[in-house]
Amino acid sequence: MPIALRPVARSEFDLVSRIEVEPDQIRFSGTVAQAFEEDEDGVDFHAILDQNRAHGIFRKKYHARRLHSR
Repeated sequence: MPIALRPVARSEFDLVSRIEVEPDQIRFSGTVAQAFEEDEDGVDFHAILDQNRAHGIFRKKYHARRLHSR
């Protein structure tokens, strides 16, 4: 089965809770638990799935842009 990406709601933490960040990378990204604990506006989580099992996670931050009218 191919790898799939899908959004993960904060309420679905159990889906990705077993993913571990390499110790030398925690200072850059934090742990998965820390990411879910942060209540940051404009952030969406996405899981990397293989047969409905999460093997990775990433977060996407959206920045609002102001449109200027002329």
